[in-house]
Amino acid sequence: MKNIWLMFGIIMLVFVPLRITSIFNPISFVESGWFTFIFFLSIFTIGVLAYMMKIDKKNIEIKKNIPLGLISIGVAVGFFWSISTYYLDESQYDFEWQPVMMAALSILSTISFIIMSASFFKGKNLFSKLSFFIFCPVFWFAFDMILFLSIQNENVDNYDIALTALFALFFLYFTQVFFTSSKLNITKLLIGLGLPTVALSFVKCVPIAIRIFDVNDSANLSDVAISDCFMESFAALFILLVVLEVNKQISKKSEVLSTSN
Repeated sequence: MKNIWLMFGIIMLVFVPLRITSIFNPISFVESGWFTFIFFLSIFTIGVLAYMMKIDKKNIEIKKNIPLGLISIGVAVGFFWSISTYYLDESQYDFEWQPVMMAALSILSTISFIIMSASFFKGKNLFSKLSFFIFCPVFWFAFDMILFLSIQNENVDNYDIALTALFALFFLYFTQVFFTSSKLNITKLLIGLGLPTVALSFVKCVPIAIRIFDVNDSANLSDVAISDCFMESFAALFILLVVLEVNKQISKKSEVLSTSN
């Protein structure tokens, strides 16, 4: 686990500052395919290291976690903001119902994270009778991937596509924290998918966030891009806190096993 955190720290301290610097002073290497390749290889390495870990605890428990509860509210606000931005989006789509569908999924995802927030505040799984809502964020990111396949979407950002896919995968396996029906090692998957998602979200969202505060450049950003950046930033912080909780719980189990031996 130490190697994974070291790798994650190096990525955050090297790639994110380079992307930020490139906004003010364009760097040809940062905009090149080599930079993208090295970055994706780096976050892939985290997944490989997580897969190689020996973790006996296959899933985590729902415990009272105030920071996770608060960040869940932030993600809910992000999805709530997306409702109007997608519903009023005037971009060109293959079908007129696509932005309306995204707005509807934003409503459901907002409800999902409100329930999630209450679960972490109380330390109790509240999805037992509301199982449908836990899958709504997965549907949101999965449908967002469909929009990327639109023939009218010609300027797709590779970082955006990869981030959407990682979010969808992470939240898909995160559902198993509330419904332990999988035989897979969920703790490994949450680490192996979680930290790359956080790193990728910072590389993609921080430059957009800086552009938002640039009066001359902010006009070039759509309301959808801004609301997505807000939601994805909070979702990344949520995932980081989840990984920290995973690390805490597997560390405690290791300590218990060591003491018993």
